[in-house]
Amino acid sequence: PHLPDKNGPPPISPHPLWTTHIQNCPTHHTSTPHKSMPKEKLKLSPNHANTRFAKCSENLVAYYLTQNGWHILARNYRRRSGEIDIIASKNDSPLTLIAFIEVKSRRSPSKLPPQCAVTKRKQSKIIHAALAWISKQGAPQAVYRFDIATITKTRNNVPRIHYFPTAFYPRQEFGW
Repeated sequence: PHLPDKNGPPPISPHPLWTTHIQNCPTHHTSTPHKSMPKEKLKLSPNHANTRFAKCSENLVAYYLTQNGWHILARNYRRRSGEIDIIASKNDSPLTLIAFIEVKSRRSPSKLPPQCAVTKRKQSKIIHAALAWISKQGAPQAVYRFDIATITKTRNNVPRIHYFPTAFYPRQEFGW
């Protein structure tokens, strides 16, 4: 993926509410299921904790976007060709800006930053899903871009948001 300069954008310091939100997110903590839950509901996939952390990360990014003047148009927009985590718009005169946002999160340190997980293949899937969304909406007049938001945890278990606007571009074959 297109990466910014060596240091990237300055990290966004988490607001106390964001920290509280992700730490208290009902889908974030692993907990003992309630006795009243049917046994078939108790079966968890091996990646269940990662899935819950990813969902909370998406919630955190959606909150961050709304606090910065964005309007969430869709979440987890799925097509056969791919999925878009968040579709958001912002009215900047004279045109509306629509961002297709991929959220990547890491619970523990990795050699590669999370944004590197958005491979060319993943980008292509996001672009195909975006084209489907645009077509379904009647091709609204807007400026479109593809962003990546990453969530990592600090040593103190505090989430950090890094936002990469215009993280990648559609190839010419998509007609853009």
